[in-house]
Amino acid sequence: MDETFRIYERRIRSIDVIRGIAVIGMIYNHFGHALVNTAVLSPLTISILFPGIWGQGLFYGFVGVTTAMVDHRYRTKGVKEIAIWKRLLPRAGMILLMGYLLSIMMSGWRGVLDWSVLQLIAVSMVVSQLAMRVPSRYRIALPVLVVAMTPVLQLWLNYDAVIAAPYQPPQNLLEHLSAMIATGKLPLFPWIAAPLIGTHIGETVVAPSQQPLKLTKTSLVAGAVQLLCLPPLVFLAGDTLTQSPLTIGYFLMVNGLSLFIVAGVVTTVDLWRWRWSPIPEFCEMNGQIMLITYIGHMLYCPLLLSHTLGFIQNLEVVGFFLAVIGYFIISMIFAWFWLPYRRRHSSRVDYAATFILLAIGVTWRFVFAYLGIWSF
Repeated sequence: MDETFRIYERRIRSIDVIRGIAVIGMIYNHFGHALVNTAVLSPLTISILFPGIWGQGLFYGFVGVTTAMVDHRYRTKGVKEIAIWKRLLPRAGMILLMGYLLSIMMSGWRGVLDWSVLQLIAVSMVVSQLAMRVPSRYRIALPVLVVAMTPVLQLWLNYDAVIAAPYQPPQNLLEHLSAMIATGKLPLFPWIAAPLIGTHIGETVVAPSQQPLKLTKTSLVAGAVQLLCLPPLVFLAGDTLTQSPLTIGYFLMVNGLSLFIVAGVVTTVDLWRWRWSPIPEFCEMNGQIMLITYIGHMLYCPLLLSHTLGFIQNLEVVGFFLAVIGYFIISMIFAWFWLPYRRRHSSRVDYAATFILLAIGVTWRFVFAYLGIWSF
C-alpha cells in the first residue's frame, strides 16, 4: 500500500476524480428532475434519482479539503497571505459571476435572487480560506453552530419553504431573501458548514507522510459521525429529509455520503493504485474541465427540452438515460480535443471558454424566448 498521492501531470488524480464524480452527480440530478416524473416518488424513481444527491456535498465539502492542502503548500513555500488572496479572489469572483449569469440565463433577472452550484462553490472558496485563519480549536465549533442555527432561523423568520416560483408581490424583497437564507436557497445555511468541515479534514493530510491514508481515515470518521446523527434526528425529532427547505437531516445525509465517496476514491486511486480503467479516467477528465462540463450541460438542457427534441420528455426513464448518456458522450469528445490544448496554456483559458459557452447559452435563451419556445 503506497503512502503518497498519485500524481499525473502535476495534478493529484484522486482530487480530479472526486471533482468529476461531483459534477457528474449534479448533472445526473438535474437531468433526473427535468425528465423523470418526481410527483410520484415510486421505488423506481427514488432508486434512479438517489445516485445524484451527493454531488452538492462533494462540491462544497471538498472545497474545504483542497483549500487546506493548498494553503499549507503556499505557506511551506513562504508565500505571503496577500498573495494567496490575490490568487483566490479573482477565481472565486469569476465563478460567482458565471453562476449569476447562468441563473439569469435560466430564469431571467429574477434568477439573481436564487442560487446555483457555482455561487455556492465561490462562496465556499472564500469561507474556507477565511476559516484557515481561525485556530482549529475554535473553528471546529463553527459548522456545529451553523447547522444548529438553521431551524432557529426557519422558525424565527416564520417561513417553512420558498416555493419554486420567482419572487412576486405582496411578498416584499426582505421577506423573500430572509426565507431563502433560512431554507438553504442562498449559499449560507446549512451548506456553508460543509467547507468548514472540509478544512478540518484537509489539515489532517498536510503532514509529509501517509497523506492519502489520513485523508481516508478522517473522511470515514467524519462521514460516519454525520450519518449516525440521522436516526435520532429523523425518527425521534421527526426531521424530514427534504432539499427544499434544506433540512439538517438532508444536509448530514448528503455530506456524510460524500465523505464516504472521498474515502473510497482516495483508497482505490492512491492507496491500492488499481490499474487505470475507463471509469476513473472518465471521472478524472470531467474533473479537469469541471466548470466547462457543468456550464455545458445547462446549455444542452434547453436544446434537449425544446420542441426539436421534446419527444425525449415523453420517454420518461428511458429518455432520462438517453439524455445523460448523450450528454456525456458529447462532453468526452470535447474533452479529448480540449485537454491537450489546455495543458499547454494557463487555466485562464478555461474561464474564457466557459464564458464563451455562457454567451452561447444567453444567445439561445433570447432566441428561444423570441420564438416562444422557452420564455422568461
